[in-house]
Amino acid sequence: MKVMVLNGGPRRKGNSSILSGEFIRGIMETNPEAEVEEIICERANVGFCRGCLQCNSKGHCVLKNDDWADISRRILDADILVMVSPVYFRAIASPLKKFIDRFRAFFYVRITEDGSTHDPYEEWKKDWVAILSYGSSAMDEADPVKEFFEMTMELFGPKNTLHTIIGRRLARVGHVTSTAEELKPLYEMLKIPEEWTHEDAQRNGELMASAYDLGKKLTESRGKKE
Repeated sequence: MKVMVLNGGPRRKGNSSILSGEFIRGIMETNPEAEVEEIICERANVGFCRGCLQCNSKGHCVLKNDDWADISRRILDADILVMVSPVYFRAIASPLKKFIDRFRAFFYVRITEDGSTHDPYEEWKKDWVAILSYGSSAMDEADPVKEFFEMTMELFGPKNTLHTIIGRRLARVGHVTSTAEELKPLYEMLKIPEEWTHEDAQRNGELMASAYDLGKKLTESRGKKE
C-alpha cells in the first residue's frame, strides 16, 4: 500500500501536521510495510501552473526545470492521497494549492457551451484524506475547502472517497496536543473563556484519536481489497 502526503502547512509542528502524524501512525502500526511519502509543498521544486493548456495536446505537463513529472507519477501510484493544510480565509494554504493546480495535467479539458468537462487520462481509485485545522470556533469554517476537495476528487471518477479530519479553535503551534492547564495562559491572552479549556482539550484528544483511527481503518480496508 502506497500513501502520498502533500503537506501544505508552513509550520512543521503545526496542528494539521500533528494530526497528519497521528494518521500516519495509525497506518504504520497497522501495516509496517506500508510505503508512506510526505512532500513538504513549500520546499518542493514544483512551479506554478501557467495555464498553457499544452497538457491537452501532449497528455502531460510540459513545464520543465522542476520535479513535477516525477512527483506526479508517485501521486498516480498512491492508494491513499493525504492533503494537509491550515485553513486561511476559508481556503487551503498556497503551497498546497500550487500542487493541486498542477493536477490540471491529469485531465483532457473541453470547453462547452455551458462550462467545461474534465476527462481524466486515468480514472483514480483512491482514498482522499483532507486534514485541516483553523483558529475559528465556527463549525463551518472549512466547508468551502471540503467542497473544493469534493469537486476535485469527483473529476477523477466515482471510485474515489473523501475522508476529513478537521480541527477548530486551534490558535497556536501544538495547540491540539495541549492539556487544559497548558491552554489557560493562552486563552487568557486571547480573551477566550477559561472554562473552555477542558472542553477543548477533551475535543482535541478525541480528534487525535480519530486521526489515528482513520489511518488504521483505511489500512485495514485496503488490506482486505488487496
